[in-house]
Amino acid sequence: MTIKYSVGDRIQSELVRQKISQRELARRSGIKAPTISYLVTGATTNPTMSILVSVAAGLGVSLDWLCTGKEFER
Repeated sequence: MTIKYSVGDRIQSELVRQKISQRELARRSGIKAPTISYLVTGATTNPTMSILVSVAAGLGVSLDWLCTGKEFER
């Protein structure tokens, strides 16, 4: 498994994999489209936990993966 460097990289790779737009992710996550764009481009480098939780849910990925690029086992 390749670990993507940043949260924005991981969001972008998931958008491509799922074939959805930033606008669709905004709709799914309840986060405004400009915020999604800022995350993907790296303009926002320290997003709040609530934004990360919402984006992870909108993408259907774990918060661990979104934040670190790794899945953690319990």
